[in-house]
Amino acid sequence: MKRLSSLQTKKVYDYSGIVLHKLAKLYISMNDAEKAAICYTESLKRKDCESTTNADTAEAVIYLAKYYKVKGNLDEAVKYARRLHDFNGAEREEANSLIREMEAIRDRKY
Repeated sequence: MKRLSSLQTKKVYDYSGIVLHKLAKLYISMNDAEKAAICYTESLKRKDCESTTNADTAEAVIYLAKYYKVKGNLDEAVKYARRLHDFNGAEREEANSLIREMEAIRDRKY
């Protein structure tokens, strides 16, 4: 996965990842999954440094789990899906569903 240029990231240091989260959503609307994944990953790194979790965090984690599943990187997809277990309600159900899907894909491969 490519990283955003240092110029792009140095222009505005987005401590809480809010700008990166919005930029990721913009990339999704432009059908640029790779750049969206980069933005969500960076946003999560910043949120992790601050030890904050919210609906944006869950959205980013769900996106990345699905992104890596589609890319065929099941280990990374499961890593993100397991992070959803930290949330309650629909996010936890989403995690369980994603993990079951990925286990089924692995079973078919082996």
